[in-house]
Amino acid sequence: MSGKLNKALKDFLRSGSVERMQDAQSISVLRENGMIFPIEEIEHDELMDRLHREMSLAARDKIVRAFLSGLESGEPQKRAALSAYAIMQNFPKHKFESKHGVQCDICSGFKRKKIDFTLVNAVCFMRGATNSGAPEQLYFFLAESNKAPDSRVESVKVFQAVLTVLRGVEANDTPLILEKKIRAIKGIKMSQEESRGLLDLLGHVGVLETPEHKGFTHEYKNIGLVPKKSRSTDWSYPVDFWLGEYGVNEGALEYWFGDCLRSLRLV
Repeated sequence: MSGKLNKALKDFLRSGSVERMQDAQSISVLRENGMIFPIEEIEHDELMDRLHREMSLAARDKIVRAFLSGLESGEPQKRAALSAYAIMQNFPKHKFESKHGVQCDICSGFKRKKIDFTLVNAVCFMRGATNSGAPEQLYFFLAESNKAPDSRVESVKVFQAVLTVLRGVEANDTPLILEKKIRAIKGIKMSQEESRGLLDLLGHVGVLETPEHKGFTHEYKNIGLVPKKSRSTDWSYPVDFWLGEYGVNEGALEYWFGDCLRSLRLV
């Protein structure tokens, strides 16, 4: 991401909306980069229909290639769809259900909500993953992926370097320690937000999980309702509970990346 775009996104996040932004240059940068999306008021059930439609159109191989390409090129937005796709593996088709009539008991989506898709897009670009599992993020990440051209993967050096770090962890390593180790990889340019998003994503796909707290490949969990390791944690589930002693789930690595890497003859 260019420095100008990064600054513009931070200006947007500080302001809370495009309308409140004071810096005309930042607004111009967002507009020139196609970052501004409309605010839409959407009913829960319509959002669910949109979400499942985009999931039905999504191709796993394309999403994996985009992840690998985005990791290599330092483009977090290319990685985000894999996070959404993993969570959607067992995401139930459902109508709005709520004991209190405000948020859905199944997915935590609101009965009706004004969604600022520029904000959702900012999360896509700055984290490269969802940390909340919010349905609007899952929908947007998949929709943008479906519209994007297929990615060309010419190298997986960064991916391999990340795997080397993951496989070399010490038993007491926490996600915070692991995040610092990844950012210290020679040649990698990743902000703290981006590296945290990467670890959140690796949790979602089950590469970083624990025997008790697993990724989303086999079972859907509402991220807003799952347990947290501490009240103040800002890690997503399940990487929040991961420690170095649990290592890497090699089966999940094979499931998500094995076929793609072999087809590219890069492993």
